[in-house]
Amino acid sequence: YYRGKIAAIEVFNEPDSQDILAADYARLLVPVYDKIKSVSDVAVISAGICCGQSHAYLQNVIQAAQGKFDAVGWHPYGLSVEGYPSSNWGYGDLRDSIVRARAIAGKPLWLTEIGAELGYSWTQNPADAVAEYLKRAYDLMRTLGADTVAHALWYTYQNSTDGWGLVDNS
Repeated sequence: YYRGKIAAIEVFNEPDSQDILAADYARLLVPVYDKIKSVSDVAVISAGICCGQSHAYLQNVIQAAQGKFDAVGWHPYGLSVEGYPSSNWGYGDLRDSIVRARAIAGKPLWLTEIGAELGYSWTQNPADAVAEYLKRAYDLMRTLGADTVAHALWYTYQNSTDGWGLVDNS
């Protein structure tokens, strides 16, 4: 039923934030990749690895996965975009996170989650600040090119429970 309708399958979500060892995740990824490829040519994306900081975890997955992935899922949350909204905001720099992850992966990244929290104490209207963050992040990814960031999916349009998204409920 779904043949031709699905472009990619991401195998698992944020195993690093769920205390799953990289080697254990790779032991899942390898046979799942083989099974999917035996019936479909859909792209297989490694798990979205959280949160733009887990480069060592990614390195261990790549080493153990034996190339059994077509791209790498990466979730770069809480990273400033070339100094926006400030140079000391968040956990680091989005460009650095992406470039390092791409170098480790050896294959393009799919940013299967990227976002900014409306509930953060922005120095301007939160909706305007998140919109500016989105613009800057996507401009950066476009500059880096499709061989670095093949796809990027914003999390989320609206989420009333945890403050993430582009719009709030008001």
